[in-house]
Amino acid sequence: GYCISTEDGRLLRSSTIYIKNEKGEVEGIFSINYDITKLMLAENVLSQLIRDTKQLSAPAAKITTKVEDLLEDLIERATQLIGKPVALMNKEDKIRAIQFLEEAGAFLITKSGDKVSEYFGISKYTLYNYMEKKTTKNGK
Repeated sequence: GYCISTEDGRLLRSSTIYIKNEKGEVEGIFSINYDITKLMLAENVLSQLIRDTKQLSAPAAKITTKVEDLLEDLIERATQLIGKPVALMNKEDKIRAIQFLEEAGAFLITKSGDKVSEYFGISKYTLYNYMEKKTTKNGK
């Protein structure tokens, strides 16, 4: 058993068995994939409900040394902020995540718009519209 992530952000629990002939050569593969995306979301909700009420110490800050890693880290933080995988995010969730990325300076990184658009499964045009919603909302 192992876990994989699909291009659209769903999480799958997979098991694979190789079918071999008498000579030990692989003749086929039997694989079972189970989508655990919603289970992971449920786990997140449950863990928040039963979390110890004592003040938890914050984990040590991760120090990023490469610009590419910085964008990856910011995207991961945006996803954690929303609390669900991209495959389950609605439009409002994606807008909140993109606003977080903008406020964190993610779009100052070269080609970040392409990567963020691809990650969230939206066009660059939609990305810029989502960024404008923030400017219109707070740009008084």
